[in-house]
Amino acid sequence: MTMHTSTYRKPYRGFLTALALASLMSLGAQAGESEQMLEQNHTLLIGTYTDDQLYLPSNTYQETGHSKGVYRVQLDAQGKFTVKSTTPVVSPSWLVVGPKGHYVYATNEASGHSPGQVSALMVDPDSGVLHLINQRPSHGWQPAHAALSPDGRYLLVANYSVDAGHSGVSVFPIADNGALEEMTQYLGYEGGSGGVADRQASSHAHSVNFSPDGTQVFVADLGADRLYAYRYRPEADKPLIEDDAATVEFQKGSGPRHMVFDESGEHAYVVTEMGARVHLFDYQKGRLEQRKSWALTAAQDQDAKAGGGLGLSPDGQFLYVSNRGTRNEIVAYRVDAEDGSLSEVGHTSVNGKEPRALLVGSDHVLVTNQHSNQVVEFARNAKTGALRATGHVLDIASPSDVKRLSKNED
Repeated sequence: MTMHTSTYRKPYRGFLTALALASLMSLGAQAGESEQMLEQNHTLLIGTYTDDQLYLPSNTYQETGHSKGVYRVQLDAQGKFTVKSTTPVVSPSWLVVGPKGHYVYATNEASGHSPGQVSALMVDPDSGVLHLINQRPSHGWQPAHAALSPDGRYLLVANYSVDAGHSGVSVFPIADNGALEEMTQYLGYEGGSGGVADRQASSHAHSVNFSPDGTQVFVADLGADRLYAYRYRPEADKPLIEDDAATVEFQKGSGPRHMVFDESGEHAYVVTEMGARVHLFDYQKGRLEQRKSWALTAAQDQDAKAGGGLGLSPDGQFLYVSNRGTRNEIVAYRVDAEDGSLSEVGHTSVNGKEPRALLVGSDHVLVTNQHSNQVVEFARNAKTGALRATGHVLDIASPSDVKRLSKNED
């Protein structure tokens, strides 16, 4: 694997004349912040695919390079990336950071026809290095997503499973020391909607999501075109109780992938992969009611439709959604403060391939370009929502997720 701690491509060369300096100041004003300055230092965690070959949903193989596991990275105020440590675990494709940053959980999305695992890691309070506490079988194949219950008692894991018969949600109690206890509940899924023959012949649980009040759980099944609903009852032996009346059906061929609630808890957004749309739902009394959806691209070619990750800005005023395929861009939307509806701000190239996940900060957005082996930084205009590449990138093999661990560390 070839990895550099940071690469910075300067937009200007030579001596800074007064004219050049004025141009830089003008660009900084357009971005709302200087391109090279963040509010403060950030400690990041980067999840990756470590296998030599990744088994893709299209039943093909993609060379992934030689990543080593979870990377702890410092992003300083000038936008420079520095790798501080690496924790070797198999394909930690999705990361969940505990509320106090003491523990981290990773789905181990092993390639090929093999069961997955989930790992519990402890953050060393002195060095910041991540250490493995324990691992558990995920009881499914290709665990692609996980969520921690708001009360901190359970970790829920979504097993995607390329092949039929191994998709579902696993529920793990969490011990006082952060370790994962034995699985206490498993919810298996079988049939797909058949909307897209080579993608929806069977179930593919892609994400598991808690409602903001912690009473409901929604599982996005990309293969079945459904958002399964459950009531969360932590005192029960099996804490997830089916709530069929609250389950949401999508149009066949949509492929619901990821979900996010706004801070008010009254609205939710779901991005679909093959449909390449972002759907707005009103949320009241445990029920989702779809209001409207917006296309991520005007292109009709299916290769241009591959919705990925999504995230709201910290102030809730903007929503950012990645579209992969032949587009490889981020679509920015302004969020209406009254009803949550969206208005498009613009499209920004990710300067790479396969923007799988993104992290939205107050003044920047980070994107994991999985197939071009880079994490890319964009300056974010807090007033307009516009994005612009800063030129700062982290070269790292097959990045799949990026999470913020803490600020002002190291």
